[in-house]
Amino acid sequence: MSKLRGLSGRIFAAPAAVIALLIAGVAGCLATFLSLDGANAQQLSDFQLFYFPAMQDFAADPLGAFADYSAAPTPLYYLLQGLVLKATGWDASVRIVSVCLGGIAIWLALRFPATQERRLLVVAAMLISPYFRGQVWYANGDILALVLCLAVLSWTPATRAGWLSRLGLASLGVYVRQNFIFLPAYLFIEGGLADRRRILRGLILAVLSGLPLLWLVSVWGGLAPPRFTGHLSPADLPATLSVGITITAVYLAPIVLLRLFQPQRLLQRLRALPVPVHMFAIASALGLGLAADGYDHVLGGGLVFLAAKAGSGLLGAPVAVMFIPAYFLSLYALAVFIAANPGRNTLILAATLSMSISIHIYQRYFDPLIPLLLLFWARSPELLWLERRSLLWTTALPSLLIAVAATITH
Repeated sequence: MSKLRGLSGRIFAAPAAVIALLIAGVAGCLATFLSLDGANAQQLSDFQLFYFPAMQDFAADPLGAFADYSAAPTPLYYLLQGLVLKATGWDASVRIVSVCLGGIAIWLALRFPATQERRLLVVAAMLISPYFRGQVWYANGDILALVLCLAVLSWTPATRAGWLSRLGLASLGVYVRQNFIFLPAYLFIEGGLADRRRILRGLILAVLSGLPLLWLVSVWGGLAPPRFTGHLSPADLPATLSVGITITAVYLAPIVLLRLFQPQRLLQRLRALPVPVHMFAIASALGLGLAADGYDHVLGGGLVFLAAKAGSGLLGAPVAVMFIPAYFLSLYALAVFIAANPGRNTLILAATLSMSISIHIYQRYFDPLIPLLLLFWARSPELLWLERRSLLWTTALPSLLIAVAATITH
């Protein structure tokens, strides 16, 4: 009780902008509970058509369901929820588990090594995202992936055992969502470069944790259960990464605008970036330019897609071509972000993209992790020259963008 009173005291001691965002987040939770927000239609449909039937598949036959079940992601979440459903016999139990996972996600966000107002701001940004609220209320497996991701990002021990534990958690996430494989891959590279003695243990862990995944791929004959084989396609990766970077960087725009006031330091930072970063920028830009116009998911693509579609209609250019100017500006924004702390911030970016890689690029997939980008940026020593009010603005404004963009693009 004393801890609860202490937390409430810190909330009311926070700046007015943070309190306003928290109130908006709580109001959003109430709207989701009463089915009044935009998240409900699609999320409820997905729950009824995919998530809950997959849980029922595992409740009926926990072993046989691995061969084919009613959802596209890897089976860990549906297996766990299926066991809950079988044990309780109560349909609402799976939503109770999901709400508990949402509470764990908020608890992990509140434990990040940052000031209290920054952590409250991240929690507010999560709560005002309709997709976060929807994935909690409608038992979407993404909430378990988010919890694992938050655990990996908030737990940063320097020891070899700590690195292996983080790698193990990230690897576990692959069994919740296939695209989560990008996060353990990055952690392995990061840890191996920092200490080559870790490589052998990391390889052993990667092989052991990857054996069940190889078995699933062989059983399915692809990257997803047979009825969803077209949901994940390696051929779509260049365009997916490019569009993902563009969408993510939209929220970093206020930060970059402030950085422009110090162009000399910025140019020095950009020149100091390693060659692979520049090579990635060129290669991914080419991948975007060559991408088919099939990425025309206007209803789910978010503001970036809406702008590209409008521009293509006015100028007669392909949608992919319309992305290129925004994409190069986005690379510039992300280069600034990474330059502040290459190791840590690249990990955050890798985590964000890993939560979002799919043949269907919906802006709402990015929303829950965007606050983490802002939190880690706000902790950067590069921003010590900013006034406290300006620093709060660069974090609060993107949080409001999340609320507006996510609400109108569901």
